[in-house]
Amino acid sequence: MTKLALNKIPTFVYIDASNIRNALRHNSLMIDFPMLFAYLQKKYKKIRKIKYFEGLHQKDTIKQEELAEYESDVVEIKTLSRKSYTNRAKYKNFRCNNCQTNNKVQVLKPNKKFKSNIDVYLCSELMSDVINRKRKTHIVLYTCDGDFAEMIKKLMEINSLLYFTVVAPPYSSTNNYLSSRFKELGVFERYFLVDIFSIKDKITIKK
Repeated sequence: MTKLALNKIPTFVYIDASNIRNALRHNSLMIDFPMLFAYLQKKYKKIRKIKYFEGLHQKDTIKQEELAEYESDVVEIKTLSRKSYTNRAKYKNFRCNNCQTNNKVQVLKPNKKFKSNIDVYLCSELMSDVINRKRKTHIVLYTCDGDFAEMIKKLMEINSLLYFTVVAPPYSSTNNYLSSRFKELGVFERYFLVDIFSIKDKITIKK
């Protein structure tokens, strides 16, 4: 099946928002999601759903209101609460060669991280949407996260009617966002890896 034919079969799109946003930011580009939604609906003639996934702080009402404006009959916003946790400071003991005194030195400062398990949410939604499809179906995934590679591989093995496209920045010496696991899926005839920079004028603005 050619890429042109893929534009004409039922299509489901899944967007790992934070992941793809950070990858483009590294290249001084800012993704404009309304532009992306418009581009997708124009490109895919039989688009069924565009699902946008992002972790949010519960108190971020401004972001929540912004995302609510994106929703439509085609666009669904999928969010999870972003939880914070703190990694403790790390210390090492060193013995002074001169005085033989043990000294405890901090080698890593405490730092706060955030997690929302969006990847699990996206996987569960995608699999429930397409695993039992009885006709040729195109799945488009905007992400650089190689953890999705095994899901794609398994779904293609289970259902021979599924076609996958991953859209992401390419790997280069200055950009290591793209997982090599996505490149390894190239052995499948029903899998395509697309350089997001080929459509950057349609979906991004410069920072």
